[in-house]
Amino acid sequence: KQWYQRRVPLRPGRFPHEETICEYIEEYLSVDKKYNDALIELRDYYGVVLDKGKHGGWSREDHILFKHITQQYPVDKFQRSTLCLEMMKLVISHKTEQELREHGEWVQLNDMYCEHKRSIRNMHQDALKKLVATAEVDCKQQWVMVREMQQKADEILSQKEKTARIFEDLLRCRAEKLKKIKAEEKELAEYQERMSKERTEFERRRAKQRKVEKEKIQAFKDMKSEKKEKSTDCDSALIPLL
Repeated sequence: KQWYQRRVPLRPGRFPHEETICEYIEEYLSVDKKYNDALIELRDYYGVVLDKGKHGGWSREDHILFKHITQQYPVDKFQRSTLCLEMMKLVISHKTEQELREHGEWVQLNDMYCEHKRSIRNMHQDALKKLVATAEVDCKQQWVMVREMQQKADEILSQKEKTARIFEDLLRCRAEKLKKIKAEEKELAEYQERMSKERTEFERRRAKQRKVEKEKIQAFKDMKSEKKEKSTDCDSALIPLL
């Protein structure tokens, strides 16, 4: 992963899933391996050319002179090879015609090697660009999915929190109602107890009052009866006198 990030830098938050990073790293390594295998195969194919070194076994100065002369004549010029060879015999006189021809063949093969290598490198870069572009698109799609999932999760969490708050409110209201009912029941019980005591006291007083009144009535009756008896006794005493 770190090696891949050095080769293809990743911006923070570029991939939402670790699995996605691993998949694209594996694909990148596969593309890179194909590139390296193609280079190895190319080197093997052009081994004879590469074995002669950077300048085909010549000195740097002689090779530059050779390239400079070949560049003086357009590719489509009539008898270009003959003209180049004659000019080289004059400028690079210490080389034989056979050496000049062999070096010419080496230059052509080396140019073909460089062109093939450049073509492979371009294909490699195009494959990497396509891979990165695909990764970017995939990443964006995944981030959209992640954001949607996160949004849904937030909504579910919000709904759960709302439901929890409603449930807590219901429990609180229920507890308050139960508390109120208990208070009312307690108040009613106290009232009933108070009324019972007051009724008992009232009955006691009423009974006492009735007793007193009954005693007064009885006393009154006794007094009246006593007076009547006295009056009868007086009358009885007066009759003989008459």
